[in-house]
Amino acid sequence: MKRLNVLIGLMFMLLTADAQKFVWYGANGVSQVETGLGNVTGTQGLWFSYADDGDGGASCVVWDSEMVDDMVTTPKYTGGVSGTMVLNKKDLYYSPFAGVGFNIVGEAPRSSSDEYPPLLSADVSGWGGLCISYMSDADMYVELGLGDMDVEIAYANPYCTLPSSATGNTVRIPWSDFKQPSWYENEPKMPGEEAAKKLVCVKFKIQNEDGSYHFNIYGIGSLNVDGATPPSATVMTGDANGDGDVTMADANMVVNYFLSANKSSIKGFDFRNANTNGDDEITMADANQIVSMYLNSK
Repeated sequence: MKRLNVLIGLMFMLLTADAQKFVWYGANGVSQVETGLGNVTGTQGLWFSYADDGDGGASCVVWDSEMVDDMVTTPKYTGGVSGTMVLNKKDLYYSPFAGVGFNIVGEAPRSSSDEYPPLLSADVSGWGGLCISYMSDADMYVELGLGDMDVEIAYANPYCTLPSSATGNTVRIPWSDFKQPSWYENEPKMPGEEAAKKLVCVKFKIQNEDGSYHFNIYGIGSLNVDGATPPSATVMTGDANGDGDVTMADANMVVNYFLSANKSSIKGFDFRNANTNGDDEITMADANQIVSMYLNSK
C-alpha cells in the first residue's frame, strides 16, 4: 500500500506539470475526453451518469444512442454526449436532478485490496477554466467534482449556470467564476480556484421540476480553446453504414433506428428538432425532410 501511495503521489506531481490545455469535440465521434492526464488504467475522460435515486428520487438519464444505457456511441450519431434527463421527484423533499460527467485522471492503478480503485485528482489550474459548447432544454449546472472531499463540503461543490439553449451556445468560465451555493455557510470553503487544484471530475446537472429535458454537450476544453460548432444534420448522422461517405442512406438508417427503438414520434433529438410540415409534431416525415435538405445542400 505504501508503494501505491508513493506511485500516486508521483503521478500527481507529473499531472500538475502537464495540465495546461485540453480540448474535446463530439463531432470527432469519440466519447472519451482526452484530458492529457491519464495513467496506465486509461480511465481518464470516461463519462458517467448519476441521479437522485439515493435520496428517494426516480430520475435517470436516457441516452441518444444505438444501445440501451450507452453513452459511448452518442457522439457518432448526435455530435456530442447527448440524451434526455428524465426527472421524477417521487419521494424527494427537494427538486429532482440527474446529470452526467467525466473523470479528469480516472482510477488509480488497482491493488489487490481494492474492490473499487479510488479516483485520482489533478491540479488543472493551468487550464484557466473551462470552455463548454452545449445545447439544453433547461438551465444546466456545471460542477467541479472533488471525489471524497464532496462529503466534507456537504456536496456544496463550486458551480456555474449554463443557460438553456435550443440552438447551441459556447461559454467560457474562469475558475474564479465557480462559486459554492449560497446556502453553504460551513467550513471548509472551496472557491473555484482551490477546487481546480484537486479536480476529480466535471459534472453537468439539470435540477428542475418533473419532466424530460434534452441536452447535448458537444465541446469542452480549457478556457481559451476554440468553441465547437453546433452539430448539423450531416455531422450528427455520420457515416452510419461505414461506406466512407455521408448520404441519404446514412441519414435514414439513423432516423429509422431512433424512431423504431423508442417511439413513432420523438421530440428533442437535435438533428431534427423542427416541425417542418407544420403538424405540431416531430415525426419521420419531418426527420426525412430535414436530412434531405442538409444532404442536398452538400
